[in-house]
Formats: sequence, structure tokens, C-alpha cells
Amino acid sequence: MNRFTPLVAVLFFVGLTVASFAQPSLQVVGSTTVDWGEVTPGQSPLKTKVQIKNTGNSTLKIASVKPACGCTTAPLEKSELEAGETTFIDVSLNVSSFSGNVTKTITITSNDPDQVQKTVYLKAKVVRYVSLAPRFVSFRSLEVGKEAGEVVRVQNTGQKDVKVLSIQGSEGIVISPVEPTTLKPGGTLEFTVSTTPESKGFLKGSVVVTTDHEMEEFRTMEMKVYGNAREPRKSSIFLDANQE
Repeated sequence: MNRFTPLVAVLFFVGLTVASFAQPSLQVVGSTTVDWGEVTPGQSPLKTKVQIKNTGNSTLKIASVKPACGCTTAPLEKSELEAGETTFIDVSLNVSSFSGNVTKTITITSNDPDQVQKTVYLKAKVVRYVSLAPRFVSFRSLEVGKEAGEVVRVQNTGQKDVKVLSIQGSEGIVISPVEPTTLKPGGTLEFTVSTTPESKGFLKGSVVVTTDHEMEEFRTMEMKVYGNAREPRKSSIFLDANQE
């Protein structure tokens, strides 16, 4: 028997063993949760970099990085990582239209056999020290020559007094008379947004509220106003008279 045969067999076995344990491993460096804490809409978009590392011993291939919401972008710098190599995901989260607690996710899909998909969580608490409710006005039923109105509220959700200086409408939007008003913390001011269409068609206007808030983003706030005016409906009495 060839004296090299046992050695070759051992080396072959070791090679098979090593090969069987060769696999990539995707690790999110640090935490899988990014928490910006308390933010305001004016700080949008929120940005950060998420670091990815291949802690395995073979090539890691990242197939996709998918945000669960259109408000999030997450381009990846590099999709293939050798053992020990790192890369970054550039995360951007648009919170300008949100209020309160926000949680969004990013799903990373790779050839890591132990966890094909890994989730990164994005969190923030969006605070509005002066808020408008509703966030926009959409007139459900508009008729030419007929007035339509909606009630809107301005609320001071901060801890200091805020003075509402003016409220103005555009494109034929009329605001009920509002005098400059100081709102205590938690205080609310109601006003009416109305319009009387002169012709049929799509209405697109706005309401602008100005205050003396110390933060610039709450000094001028705009609310969009929408609607689609149609010709007045003919009354049933008129129709019956014609039919006779």
C-alpha cells in the first residue's frame, strides 16, 4: 500500500469538512434598530448609515435591500462582500407628513443560509408644536354657485404660548374672520374654510397659517385645499314639471 494514501485521504476529508462549513454570514454592525428619538417635521429627511459586515468565511451576496415604505430610501454601496469585508446602506426617512410614533422597516435579502432575510427597524417620534387638523381639506361635494365649508383647527401642542397672527386662503378660498389669537399650551382655535365655485372644474388652493412660534418651521404652515365642482343638480320638482 502506498504510504501516501492515508495522508491524501486525511487531507481530502479535511477539505470536505472545511468546504461543508464555508458559508457567508450577514451581520448588521451595532443594532438592527435605528431610533432618532423625538424629531420635528422640519428635520426631515432623517438620515443615517447602516453598516453591514460579512462575518462568515465565504462570499456574501446581497440580493436586495427593500424599504417597506415609499418614504424610505436605502441604496446599498456594495452588494458582494468577501469574508470580513463591510459596506454601508445610506438610509433616508421622510417624516414630513407624519405625526407621533413612526416605525418603518428595511428588509435585507442575501445568501446567508442561517437568515436569508434580515430586518432593520427605523423609529422616530414626530412632534408638531403647532398642528393643523385635518392635515388638508377635500371638499367632497362642490356645486357651481353653492357655498361649501369645512372646519379646521389650529392647536398649540407645545409648552409655551403661541400667537396665531393670520390665516389666509388662495384661489377663492375664504376664511372665517379670525383675529390674532394667543393660544395657551393645549389651546385650540377653530376657523372655517369655505368656497363658492363660479364654474365647474377642479379646485386646488391653500390655506396659510402664520404664528410667532420660536421655531421657524411652525411660523408658516400651509394646508392644501382640493375639490371638484360640478354643475348644480336639477331638482326633482323641475323634472316632474317638464314631464307633465
